[in-house]
Amino acid sequence: MKETLEERLGHARYEYDMARGCIVELKNEQLQFQWNVLLAAFAVYWRNCQKFLNGDDDQESIKAKNYIARFKASSARHLEGEINDLHHHVLHLSGKRTSDDEKKLALDDAVKLMEWLEANMREFASQLGEPYKSLWRPSGPVGASGQTGPTTGSTGRAAPPQSTNHVWSAGERLPSGITHTTHSTHVSFVSTRNSGEKDG
Repeated sequence: MKETLEERLGHARYEYDMARGCIVELKNEQLQFQWNVLLAAFAVYWRNCQKFLNGDDDQESIKAKNYIARFKASSARHLEGEINDLHHHVLHLSGKRTSDDEKKLALDDAVKLMEWLEANMREFASQLGEPYKSLWRPSGPVGASGQTGPTTGSTGRAAPPQSTNHVWSAGERLPSGITHTTHSTHVSFVSTRNSGEKDG
């Protein structure tokens, strides 16, 4: 049985809340593997939300215009570089992927993308009429601060490590800015790099 527009709106809100949750966690110190997973998850949720706001060509896809006929998201042209990085370095095994830290998607880039998403989702919510308006509420993902429906406010230290295709092994020489701690039989690695450094 096909879902109603009311039910499908909940899916859009979930994608939005998960993107917000990923940003909260990315701003906190993370293990290398956790950082990579969070960045990849953020990219997927953000792209889904972008397609929702802009209107996907797929007739089966839910879109903002299903709820607000004349809704139009603001231009993201100023974020073209960040969006291209997101596509090339996270969402695709593209030949345009790079090992150059300066050209990878950084936390600062993800925050800029999230700011665009936040502004447009707020505008979407402000235009919603009933019965949809009362259904547009946090779906419940919890960030590091323990919040339900986390926001993009600063919640901790930024920690983007190296690249998404590198897993440090025990005994491997670590580059500057990466430290490790050993717990019983396993080794975990924590990045101490700043938010301007790249990943992807």
